Formats: sequence, C-alpha cells, structure tokens
Amino acid sequence: MTMTRQTPGLVLPFVNTVPTSFTYTKGEDKTLTLARTLVDLGLGSPELWKRFNGNISRFIQDSISAWLSDIGADEMNNEVDVDLAVFDQLEGYCDSNAPEGSLYALLDTPDGCGFISVGDELDLLEKEHVGLGRAFYLVLLGTMNQWMDVYDAERTRYYLDNWKESIEQDIDMSGEITEEAFQQYLKERDIDFPDLDSAIPECAKNLMRKEYRSSRALLRKHRSGRYAEWIELLLTMDAVKQPKSSQDPRDFEGNWDDGPLPTWVLAFRLHDPITQAFDEEAAGMNECSHAPTWIATFNPADKQDVKRILDRVEGFVQVNRQIVKLRKMFEARREPVGNPRKSQLHRQLRAA
Repeated sequence: MTMTRQTPGLVLPFVNTVPTSFTYTKGEDKTLTLARTLVDLGLGSPELWKRFNGNISRFIQDSISAWLSDIGADEMNNEVDVDLAVFDQLEGYCDSNAPEGSLYALLDTPDGCGFISVGDELDLLEKEHVGLGRAFYLVLLGTMNQWMDVYDAERTRYYLDNWKESIEQDIDMSGEITEEAFQQYLKERDIDFPDLDSAIPECAKNLMRKEYRSSRALLRKHRSGRYAEWIELLLTMDAVKQPKSSQDPRDFEGNWDDGPLPTWVLAFRLHDPITQAFDEEAAGMNECSHAPTWIATFNPADKQDVKRILDRVEGFVQVNRQIVKLRKMFEARREPVGNPRKSQLHRQLRAA
C-alpha cells in the first residue's frame, strides 16, 4: 500500500459520514408488524418515521403517546401515574399459553395513585334526596372497580382485620382476646387503631350488587338537578363499556407475589381510617412484586385485535378523566375562593 499518487490511486475515506450509534430492537419482526398495524389504524405519520430514522420502538412509543394525548390522557397528569407498556415476553409466564407471534400490553400504577374523598358530597346528595348519596357512591365504586384496583372501605377492612389479628397474637396466642384487653394493648403502646365503621356514612353501609340498576335509574332522574354536574360525570363514566375479551385472568396467576397496586384511594374524609390504613400499608407495598392493573395478549398483525387493545386503553383513560374532574370539583367546592392551598394529603398519597 502506498499513499503516492498512482492510477487509480488510493483514496482515504471521510469518516464523518459513518454512523456513530446503532439501534438494535429485540423481537423486531413483531415490533415492525405492530408499527405497520398502527399506521393502518391511523396512528403515526411518515414525518414521525423520518424523525426517528426508522427506529421502530421510538416510532411506536411516540405514535401511541400522541394518540393518548388526543384522547385526553394529559388530564390525568399530576393526578394519577399510569404506565402503558407493550412487550414480547413476560418473565415467568409460559409462552405456550399465548398464541405464536403475540405481544403483551399492560397498564400499571407503580409510581403514585390518585386520591378522592366523597364523604361531604354524599351528605349533600342525601339531603337533596334520600338514597341519592347511596346511589352515587355505589355506582362510583362499582365503576371504578370494574377498571382498576381501588383502595376503598373493603380493602381497608381487610387490612385492619389482619392487623388486629396480628395484635391479638402478640397479646395471647392461647385463646380469644377480649375487647378490653385489645384496647388496653393499644393504649399502652400508643397505637391509633382506626375505627372504620364509625367513619363510613350511613348511606354507604351494607351495599348490595342488586342495587346497581335502581341506583343508576335514580341518578338519571336527578341529572338535571342541583348536583347535575357530578351526576353527569358519573353517568358518563358508567357508560364506558369494556371491550369483550377471551383472555382468562387465571392465565397469568403465579407471575407476581401480590395483586395490583391501587390506582385510586377512595376515602370519605381527609385523614379518615381509609387514608390512615393506606398510609400504614403503603410503607410495605413495594416489598413484593405486584400484578399490573390490567394485562392482555394480542396479535400485532390483526388490526381488530390491536384495536381491541386500544379501545380498552381508551376506556380506561375516559373513566379516569371523569374521576379527575370529579376530584377537582369536590376539592374546589371545599376550598375558600382565592385560597391557593392544594391538598397536601393528595401529594403525600402520590408520594407513598
């Protein structure tokens, strides 16, 4: 080799045109298939593809992020943190349970749940019409639980029962503990054990599933009354239907140590037993692995299957948007006009 000028001569290449970074996408075939299907469904754009120079993962991420903004997911910002993820393998899950070529989609709430208290509003609704507060709470609770995990009165009762049982074992493991001995134990150790029953409004006690239809009918009768805005938001939330799915939730059993983290805390008052129990339990929530709020498999090549996943996510967003609007209405009603104070408890719960 020589650098003297000869025919044809040696030409040294310029290195400034050589790429300095490369992207490798695991499961690229599935990922590219999903990108193509999203484009067929109207998500993404040629400009977005060019912007990321054909980076499939970034294209999918930004396409779905733009779509989420279009359907109003930004309204959930600073209220509740929910992650949407798409991936091709689930650790610990037997791939034979999923059709070949499938991807997984999940919603999860690992970084902060939302908080809403409704006790004062239930009292006002009951004064407006007997049974209206009960109807409102029953439909609100029922709708929220259809879409996500909620830290409510029943979840609180389960936690307090376990806490009480552990205290009774500390007192005496040989027999039944009297209420007097239990209270003495709490007093000696300065334990503030929540009294859940006294905190639950009368209209929210002993709820039954068979009341749901009549409760919804009562709300509709009052949708033009004094509290029309609250009721309309709740009925809008209740009207969001979940797409049918052939996925059996039992397919995913055994992949996590515990159930989903709560997406919302539904309390009656600030600093009531529900928030107190959540504060106690939240300290140890991250000591084990939790199932996601929702998970499903889908075929990235099937437009109807992908649309089913998108519809399920959109429904989740629409329900949470109404909850956020209700929470803001309730908080604005409680605070004096011109008071810039925000709910510190809400921030504490999100941090926990």
